[in-house]
Amino acid sequence: MKRILDNKYFRLFLLLISLGIFLGLVYFFLLSKMDKLYIKDNLNTYYTSSKIINYKDFIYNIFNSLIILSVIWCSSIIILFVPIICFINIFIGFKISFLLINLIYSFKLKGLYYFLITLLPLYILKVLILTLFIILAYKYSYKIYAYFKGKININIKLFAVSYFKIYMIFIVLLVVYNIIECLVMPYIFKIFI
Repeated sequence: MKRILDNKYFRLFLLLISLGIFLGLVYFFLLSKMDKLYIKDNLNTYYTSSKIINYKDFIYNIFNSLIILSVIWCSSIIILFVPIICFINIFIGFKISFLLINLIYSFKLKGLYYFLITLLPLYILKVLILTLFIILAYKYSYKIYAYFKGKININIKLFAVSYFKIYMIFIVLLVVYNIIECLVMPYIFKIFI
């Protein structure tokens, strides 16, 4: 655990997530009263409809997860696009804080309960999956950069194959995550909400 916390990529990831959390809070306070009421109405609709299994959402979520994972993967290969990875980190933090503050605003203490019981475990799982992949993407991006600068010597074919295998493992993890989110969570919503 200490090795992970001392990792410079992990610290960068935490810094960017923290920035996203801060921006999510600031954005919420900049919203007008009408915008907050609109969000509250959408959250009510979400919690009423989330008790029903929707296979379209399942396919849509898998597609979105694959896009995010592919963007991270390609961005780490094409060294110039590493800022995209940073933006994704900030967006993750923004999404978590914005959702939490809106749930608390909309449902008061019950909103915190919704977040802790239903959404927090999902976000933790998704953030863990993406965090691990992003940290690996940072490392691979640095190795590619160092290789082209002549600082290290690697077998590029083995390097590419191993990175592709990691990509495929994370695709499977995100599909499992989406199965939990779209097909298992409606049952949990029925129990707790």
